[in-house]
Amino acid sequence: MQCPAEIYVPPRDLIELQLAQIWEEVLDLHPISVTSNFFDLGGSSLAAMTFLIRVQEQFQQELPLNALFETATVEEIAGILRRESDTRSQSPLVALQAQGSHRPFFCVHAVGGSPLSYIELARALGGEQPFYGFEARGLNGGAEPLETIEEMAAYYLEALRDRQPQGPYALGGWSFGGIVAFEMAQQLQNQGQEVALLAMLDSSAPGTITDFDPAEHATKLLADLTLDLISTRRNLTAVEHEKEHGVIYGKLSGLDSDAQLHYVLERACKANVLPPNAGVDRVRYLLQIFRSNLIALSKYSPKIYAESIVLFRAGDVTEQVSGPALGWQDLSAKPVEIHVIPGNHYTMLAKPNVQVLADELRNYLSHKEAQKAQN
Repeated sequence: MQCPAEIYVPPRDLIELQLAQIWEEVLDLHPISVTSNFFDLGGSSLAAMTFLIRVQEQFQQELPLNALFETATVEEIAGILRRESDTRSQSPLVALQAQGSHRPFFCVHAVGGSPLSYIELARALGGEQPFYGFEARGLNGGAEPLETIEEMAAYYLEALRDRQPQGPYALGGWSFGGIVAFEMAQQLQNQGQEVALLAMLDSSAPGTITDFDPAEHATKLLADLTLDLISTRRNLTAVEHEKEHGVIYGKLSGLDSDAQLHYVLERACKANVLPPNAGVDRVRYLLQIFRSNLIALSKYSPKIYAESIVLFRAGDVTEQVSGPALGWQDLSAKPVEIHVIPGNHYTMLAKPNVQVLADELRNYLSHKEAQKAQN
């Protein structure tokens, strides 16, 4: 494919040339201007991960995910690589959409730890809506994951308040991320801050997992992780979901621990969830995050939330749920506001359903800002 017509700026040194070559291979676009924006050219979450891994292989220097969102051109990334070290703090906050005049919307990662599942939602909300995701500590190695919801919430709030020191705040999270966002909202209110919006994206209330012991369920945990990864690319019915879990669990049960990790990597790469060059260490990190998040969920004892909760739930239910409000009615002092989005737990964040979610969420964000202006 050819790059869309624009002012073309060729590579100006070896680093820019090597980066442009990687970029061209990942995006299948030729040639790449060193001033072109990665995401404007169609870069996806998978392409972003592939690019960062290729950069690490080529330059023996790891770039954080945030670098690609904040400096999304060959020219800017080359500037980072030219420096001997990157002195920026390793914030868990990832700017999926940094521009815009509206109040920022902050979304916590799901159980897998990556904020990349929100890329389509951030785009669908439009260029005027700043959108930030949180990345789990330890997702790429180098640090131990956090193992309580309270610690995660405090850790993410520190980064959030660096970006937006004062409220009102707009928070949300998909699946497991909604529970962390719930605790963040509680802590913000305890700090005397206003939470204008707490949005649950098909997130069920905590309390379904107790006394979780990962050592007793090691193979099942890997099967759950594998199915969670591939479900982001496949639209499975409830029956298909259960059947696929059985197939994966049966396969993993006959393998030793190293072979199990390679199997998970193979399935994830085949589903285009991980790039082919991801490596088995990335699966280890994912498993570590997955395990730690489930441990944190099993320990969490939530308190009643004094304000409203807004639930954007999937219309296609693939598992047993605790009522239309997914259990949040028992943790909210006010009625839960429910919006039903087409698709299932995974496809509600993908086209075309994500546009419906974005429209509902955008209207709600705009409504809250209008209320603020009138007060």
